[in-house]
Amino acid sequence: MTNRPDTHDFERSEPDGPGAEDPRLRALSDRLERLRRDRAVRRAELELSPSVRAEQTGLRKIARRNGTTVEAWRGVAPPALADAVRVLGWRRGRLELAVETQGARHELGQWLRTGGDRQLAQALGRAIPEIRVLVQRDTRG
Repeated sequence: MTNRPDTHDFERSEPDGPGAEDPRLRALSDRLERLRRDRAVRRAELELSPSVRAEQTGLRKIARRNGTTVEAWRGVAPPALADAVRVLGWRRGRLELAVETQGARHELGQWLRTGGDRQLAQALGRAIPEIRVLVQRDTRG
C-alpha cells in the first residue's frame, strides 16, 4: 500500500496493540480501502475524445460570436422589445431574431426600419446585410 499525502500512516498500518484482532475494526478498514479504490478517478476517464473536443471548440466559437451579438442587442434594444426578442445568431451571413407573436414581429420590424438596424450594426461594429425575423411560440426554451 502506498501512502497518500492526505492520509496518515496509522490509517494504513496494521494495528499491533490491544484489540488488534477486532473483526469490526478489520471490516471497517477493509471497507475504507474499497471506498478509496472505487472513488479513485482515472486520468483516461476524464479525457475527451477528439470528436467531442472538436465539437466543443465549435460550440465555443458560436457562443463567442452570438454572445457579442446578444450584448449588442441588449445595449440598443428598446425596453418594450428587449425581452420579447431572442437573438438566434448568424446563419449564412444574416442575423436571425425570434419573437413569440406577430405583434412583436411587427413592432420589431418598425424599429429596425426606423434606424434600429443601424444602431445594432454600430453596436456590433460590423455591417448587417440582412436581418431575418422568425415567429416562434417558445423563444425562451
